[in-house]
Amino acid sequence: MGRRAWAAMAAALCVAQGAASETPAPDRPKIGVALAGGSALGFAHVGVIEWLEEHRIPIDAVAGTSMGGLVGGLFATGADAAAMKRFVAEINWDTALEPETPFRHLAFRRKEDRREYPNRLEFGMREGKLRLPSGLSPAHGIGLVLSRIAGPYGALRSFDDLPTPFRCLAADLVKSEEVVFDRGDLGEALRATMSLPAVFPPVELDGKVLVDGGVLNNLPVDVARAMGSQIVIAVALHAVLPPKAKGYSLLDVAGRSIDVVIRASELRAMANADIVLIPDLAGFTSTDFGRAAELMRRGYEAAARKANLLSRYSVGEQAWEEHRRARRARTRDRGFDPQFVKVTGLTRPLKRNLAERMRPALAGSRSMDRVDEELTRITGLGRWESADYRLIEENGRQGLLIRAREKQHGPPFFNSAILIEGGTSQVLRFGAGGRMTFLDVGNPGSEWRTDFLAGSRDLLSTEYFHRVRSSKFFVAPRVFLDHSSRDIFQGNERVARFRTREMGAAADIGYAAGRFSEFRFGYQLRRFDNEVSIGLPSLPAVRGTVRAVRARWAYEGQDSAVVATRGVRASAAAHWVFRSPGAQRNYPVLESEVRWAYPLHDHYVISGQLAGGATISQDNLYSPFTLGGPFRLAALSPQQLSGNHYYFGDVSLLRLLTRNPFRLYGALTYEAGRAFGAGERRRPFSDGALGLIGETPIGVISFGGAFGEQGQRKMYIRVGRYF
Repeated sequence: MGRRAWAAMAAALCVAQGAASETPAPDRPKIGVALAGGSALGFAHVGVIEWLEEHRIPIDAVAGTSMGGLVGGLFATGADAAAMKRFVAEINWDTALEPETPFRHLAFRRKEDRREYPNRLEFGMREGKLRLPSGLSPAHGIGLVLSRIAGPYGALRSFDDLPTPFRCLAADLVKSEEVVFDRGDLGEALRATMSLPAVFPPVELDGKVLVDGGVLNNLPVDVARAMGSQIVIAVALHAVLPPKAKGYSLLDVAGRSIDVVIRASELRAMANADIVLIPDLAGFTSTDFGRAAELMRRGYEAAARKANLLSRYSVGEQAWEEHRRARRARTRDRGFDPQFVKVTGLTRPLKRNLAERMRPALAGSRSMDRVDEELTRITGLGRWESADYRLIEENGRQGLLIRAREKQHGPPFFNSAILIEGGTSQVLRFGAGGRMTFLDVGNPGSEWRTDFLAGSRDLLSTEYFHRVRSSKFFVAPRVFLDHSSRDIFQGNERVARFRTREMGAAADIGYAAGRFSEFRFGYQLRRFDNEVSIGLPSLPAVRGTVRAVRARWAYEGQDSAVVATRGVRASAAAHWVFRSPGAQRNYPVLESEVRWAYPLHDHYVISGQLAGGATISQDNLYSPFTLGGPFRLAALSPQQLSGNHYYFGDVSLLRLLTRNPFRLYGALTYEAGRAFGAGERRRPFSDGALGLIGETPIGVISFGGAFGEQGQRKMYIRVGRYF
């Protein structure tokens, strides 16, 4: 007999042995498990699997929807209950479900966008139309979680080839029909079944637009049965809905309506199951990802309550060990040692740059964490909404296939802002505007962005940021038109308001040193017109042209654009003014600032800042520096102190009060500082402030009161960002 015939017989024998390991012994039925979707509630499935394993009840097939698909996929790829619990515990679910790229991973210019326009809702312009993102969250973090689950398996001819045969469900928005994944890219299948409509973007695959399968079939008992299961154990999460009190809000109505539809779907599916497990989930919500251990325990208890029914399917120790051994034999090594990297979805320079950065990232015991970090930085560039990976094999070598997904609603992108500031004895200030950014204009990494603002301040500014040969060096010409107001005080009394009109142009050259810092040097020419709009008509109007060179360095190392809990932010700027109305000679203007934050505990943060500036110009009436108003000596009116020199410092103790629906902090602050001119008082003015600061989808909202050293009292409110 020839070698080929022997090889064919050997292969057939191996297949026969593998098939035998998948098939239950003839004296027991094939058992399938159907796992319902339910976001965080799906952690209860892990507890059910733990009870079944402890009582030696084999699972021969698993089908899941949404979170049931994630848990089922993790189990199907070879994880036992203990490994599943470790996996769940090791994931930072707050980070995985973050609706935007973490601030620390943003490119420097995207950090500027986030700080100046903290509204989380980003619009885009495609085909001449204003578009919204296809989901509130880009699903990047959850995609990395799915990569860890599915990465070793990649594309499969059949999901029956997994350690435990597996199916998951999605709904196709094009044909309005259910889609059952039984082959192909396991990671894409899990992304589709997890794509909760309006929360995560849909998955586009083979002409289909796929969203969470719970839309049509949240408890896939029929799918588990179609896999050949003779006994189907269903784990339902919405079968019992807690009574809802009166007083429904708009969101309550929407959420409750979805729950009712899903419950009806689950009740129909339960009728076809042999055993139904219903965990007691009273007091839990679908967002309780921080209570995974408790939810697992509820699942375990639900299985224990049906012990009399379930125990009849328990097998002996020898049969159980054979079942486990067969699963282990089909489980792929989760070791992570890729020898090469392939990248799809990125521009050529970024592909090359990412591949170079990946080489050192793939070394070491925490290489998966470093890969996650590098891919998150890709989303921080602004064009891509998510990036994930899977392992591939070519010519006997293991490789890493990285897939980046572009945002579908842009570029260009539009970030908006609504600005409100008011307080005791203060004129309410209001503004609305935005920033339009065109990416990769001229060459990769270059961009054109335009700001406009209308209200208490009117601004129109546009800058072209051009990377020189796609390097870190850049040139940045800019033109601007700015109309604003300035109050003049004598003591505690406002005596006049000036209206300032400026227009001009500037050109900078600089160096963008990665995500954290930038240095630029340039020339500015501007024409301004100051005149009294309210108050003393005897105050002189000032008009003229200012010419200056300037240098600025900025470092952005904090973890948030709104309320930082750790890190340092610093800047330093210097101007040399050659010409200015009323000035008899050239003069410098210097200013620097440093902000810091440090976490004391899970709920406490201490933060502070130091700032100062100086010039030798003697023009005290129109001096460049002011203090007063919220976060700049809050017991004083905005711009109440002015001068050619200033210093300021504060220290705050923040207490996290709640995370939902947004982060809300209580803040206790001490401030001290002074703005002054030649011969004026330099002793610091100090005050204390107590208030609330919230990180909301529309930006910062702050409210509080301040008490000054001389009996001053102010209440204040700010919405949007700082003016």
